[in-house]
Amino acid sequence: MQKLLDVTVTREAAAKAAMFEVSRRIAALHGEIVRRKEMACSLLQGLGQMTIEDRLARQQMLMDALAAEREHIRTMMLQLAELREQRELRKAELVKIIAKKDTLERLREEAYETYQRLIGLKEQQLADENFNVRFARNMQVPLKLKTA
Repeated sequence: MQKLLDVTVTREAAAKAAMFEVSRRIAALHGEIVRRKEMACSLLQGLGQMTIEDRLARQQMLMDALAAEREHIRTMMLQLAELREQRELRKAELVKIIAKKDTLERLREEAYETYQRLIGLKEQQLADENFNVRFARNMQVPLKLKTA
């Protein structure tokens, strides 16, 4: 049973590491999305601060770039949703592994307690048997003295 528990503990560690990796990727992707959105906002604000002549010259180019950026952000949002689904699946798997580990630990403890009770019973039986042997010997000694 200990080997099964050891394997389960190893699986738990691997599942935690996998979940941590997915969470790390989620955080990195989320940070990248926020950074790109802030950059797009600052470009739009910069466009608003330009003179009309400069704005007209750069507006179409900037709008095309922002449309491409919006599409890239949308793709990243889809990836983020997919990563969140993966994290939920890994979380559910981790919960199952932890439940199995807890069950195995409880069973191991119960088996140990049962073993300890059996050892106690065997020791008690041995002590009772030794007492009975001593008692029988003590009963035989007075009989031998009377017959002698």
